[in-house]
Amino acid sequence: MEFIHDLFSKKVGPIRNDDLKNIWWKMDKIEALVRDTIANEQWVAKHYSHRPIKLGKKDLNELVVNGKIVKPIVAMDNAKKLVDMLDHAQNSNGEFDRFNKELRKAQEDIEKFYESQHPPKVEAVERYAEEVIKKIQVPGPKTNDHMKHVWGPRQKHYQHVATLHGSELPELSQAEVVQTGKAVLTALEDVKRYEKAAWRQTSNYGADWGEWKFFEDSDGYDAEDLRVGPIGDFFYYQGLPTDCAEEITMAAHDFKDAVVSSIAWTTLLCGGEKVFGDEVQ
Repeated sequence: MEFIHDLFSKKVGPIRNDDLKNIWWKMDKIEALVRDTIANEQWVAKHYSHRPIKLGKKDLNELVVNGKIVKPIVAMDNAKKLVDMLDHAQNSNGEFDRFNKELRKAQEDIEKFYESQHPPKVEAVERYAEEVIKKIQVPGPKTNDHMKHVWGPRQKHYQHVATLHGSELPELSQAEVVQTGKAVLTALEDVKRYEKAAWRQTSNYGADWGEWKFFEDSDGYDAEDLRVGPIGDFFYYQGLPTDCAEEITMAAHDFKDAVVSSIAWTTLLCGGEKVFGDEVQ
C-alpha cells in the first residue's frame, strides 16, 4: 500500500539552487516550494537528517547578529525589526509618498515652464527649477555624513562575518525546521509589502534625462550643465531619489538575504544541495 501511495503521490524534492536564483522574480514559485517542503511537517519528517553545517566566508551573512550566529527565525525577526524601525523613523507621516507626488509634479511644472518660453533659455529654466525644488521637503538621509552612519556598521558587520568562516551553525531540530519554514512564508509576505512601499518606489519617480524636454539639448539650448548639476541630481533616479531612501532599501535587501539564508540552511538539513557561493561543510 505504501508503494502504491508513493507511486501516485506527488513527489516533492528539496529546494534547489536554481529555485533560489532570482528569487524575487519568482515569488509565487518559491512560496509554493516552501509550503510543500520545509513548512510541511510530513515532508520534513520524511527528509530531515541532522548534520553539522559550517559557515563559509560569504555565506549566511544575515544570520550573524551582534557578532553571533543566530537561528534563522531570530535572524529574520532582527532584520525585519530594522526595516520597520527605519520605515517608522523616516516615513511615519508618509514622507516618501508625499515626496514621490511632489517630485512628479515639480517635473511637470518645469516642463510646462520650458514649453512656455520662446525660445527657452537654460538659465531661465534653471532658476525656475531652483525655486520649484526649494518647496519640496526631501525625506530620509541627505548628506554623506548620514550615509557613513549606515555604511560604517555594515562594513564592520561583514568584516566580522569573515572571521566566523568555518564556524558551526547552531543545531536545528526537525520541529525548528518546520517553524522556520512557516516563518519564511510570513517573511515572504513582508517582502511583497516592502516592494510596494513608497520608499521602495521613490527611485521609480526619479527621471531619466531623456524623459523630459527641459533636460534635452536643442538648437540654442545646451542642457548639459542642467543635467549634471544640482537640478539633474535632484531629479535623476540614480541621484537624490535613490539616495534619500538608501538606508531603508539597504535594510530591506538585508531582510531578503536573511530569508534566503533561512531557506538555504533548512534545505541543507533536508537533503538539499549546497545553495551558497562558498564552501560549506
